[in-house]
Amino acid sequence: MRRTVLLALAAAAALLLAACSNGRFVPVAGDANGRLHLQEDCGNPLWKQQNLGLWYSLCRKPLAL
Repeated sequence: MRRTVLLALAAAAALLLAACSNGRFVPVAGDANGRLHLQEDCGNPLWKQQNLGLWYSLCRKPLAL
């Protein structure tokens, strides 16, 4: 019985602490700075070869239908 009460209190405390977070995303670097680096990386053939999956998802021009 005592163990059940302790588990219930621990669960309630965890829920209260989780509800206190503001959950806002704080970017590390500025958006313009990231775009500049992305443009430089997309134009670098060595980076494209080493990071083909990223290049394909971030740099490839969409096909015109």
